[in-house]
Amino acid sequence: MQSSQITCSAANPAPDRVRSLRDTAELLDISIATLRRLIARGVGPKVVRVSVRRSGILDSERERWLSQRPDGSASKHEEAH
Repeated sequence: MQSSQITCSAANPAPDRVRSLRDTAELLDISIATLRRLIARGVGPKVVRVSVRRSGILDSERERWLSQRPDGSASKHEEAH
Protein backbone atom coordinates (compact mmCIF):
# COMPACT_ATOMS: atom_id res chain seq x y z
CA MET A 1 0.00 0.00 0.00
CA GLN A 2 1.40 3.39 -0.98
CA SER A 3 1.17 6.36 1.33
CA SER A 4 -0.09 9.58 -0.14
CA GLN A 5 1.97 12.69 0.31
CA ILE A 6 0.69 16.22 0.19
CA THR A 7 2.97 18.54 -1.72
CA CYS A 8 2.75 22.29 -2.15
CA SER A 9 2.80 23.73 -5.63
CA ALA A 10 1.09 26.45 -7.62
CA ALA A 11 -1.81 24.05 -8.21
CA ASN A 12 -1.84 22.94 -4.55
CA PRO A 13 -0.69 25.85 -2.36
CA ALA A 14 -0.01 25.43 1.34
CA PRO A 15 -3.06 26.07 3.51
CA ASP A 16 -3.32 29.55 4.98
CA ARG A 17 -2.79 28.96 8.69
CA VAL A 18 -4.42 31.07 11.40
CA ARG A 19 -1.94 31.78 14.20
CA SER A 20 -2.65 33.16 17.65
CA LEU A 21 -1.68 36.72 18.48
CA ARG A 22 1.05 35.33 20.74
CA ASP A 23 2.50 33.17 17.93
CA THR A 24 2.24 36.04 15.45
CA ALA A 25 4.01 38.42 17.83
CA GLU A 26 6.79 35.87 18.29
CA LEU A 27 7.18 35.44 14.51
CA LEU A 28 7.30 39.23 14.10
CA ASP A 29 9.84 39.53 16.93
CA ILE A 30 7.70 42.02 18.84
CA SER A 31 5.90 41.78 22.17
CA ILE A 32 2.27 40.76 22.26
CA ALA A 33 1.53 44.15 23.87
CA THR A 34 3.04 45.92 20.86
CA LEU A 35 1.03 43.76 18.46
CA ARG A 36 -2.16 44.53 20.39
CA ARG A 37 -1.36 48.28 20.30
CA LEU A 38 -0.81 48.15 16.53
CA ILE A 39 -4.11 46.34 16.04
CA ALA A 40 -5.97 48.75 18.35
CA ARG A 41 -4.57 51.75 16.43
CA GLY A 42 -5.69 50.19 13.15
CA VAL A 43 -2.17 49.87 11.76
CA GLY A 44 -1.51 46.19 12.53
CA PRO A 45 -2.38 43.09 10.55
CA LYS A 46 -6.08 42.24 10.27
CA VAL A 47 -7.42 39.87 12.88
CA VAL A 48 -9.87 37.05 12.07
CA ARG A 49 -12.33 35.68 14.60
CA VAL A 50 -11.92 31.91 14.91
CA SER A 51 -14.60 31.43 17.57
CA VAL A 52 -16.34 33.47 20.25
CA ARG A 53 -13.24 33.38 22.47
CA ARG A 54 -10.43 32.99 19.92
CA SER A 55 -8.98 35.21 17.23
CA GLY A 56 -5.84 35.06 15.17
CA ILE A 57 -3.98 36.32 12.14
CA LEU A 58 -3.66 34.50 8.84
CA ASP A 59 -0.10 33.82 7.67
CA SER A 60 -0.94 35.48 4.35
CA GLU A 61 -2.22 38.59 6.16
CA ARG A 62 0.96 38.78 8.27
CA GLU A 63 3.08 38.58 5.11
CA ARG A 64 0.92 41.16 3.29
CA TRP A 65 1.16 43.54 6.24
CA LEU A 66 4.94 43.11 6.49
CA SER A 67 5.37 43.73 2.76
CA GLN A 68 3.57 47.09 3.14
CA ARG A 69 5.81 48.25 6.01
CA PRO A 70 8.32 50.94 4.95
CA ASP A 71 11.31 48.95 6.23
CA GLY A 72 9.76 45.49 5.90
CA SER A 73 9.79 44.82 9.64
CA ALA A 74 7.27 45.00 12.46
CA SER A 75 9.50 46.67 15.02
CA LYS A 76 11.26 50.04 15.01
CA HIS A 77 8.46 52.61 14.64
CA GLU A 78 5.66 51.21 16.82
CA GLU A 79 7.17 52.12 20.18
CA ALA A 80 7.50 55.81 19.24
CA HIS A 81 3.73 56.44 19.37
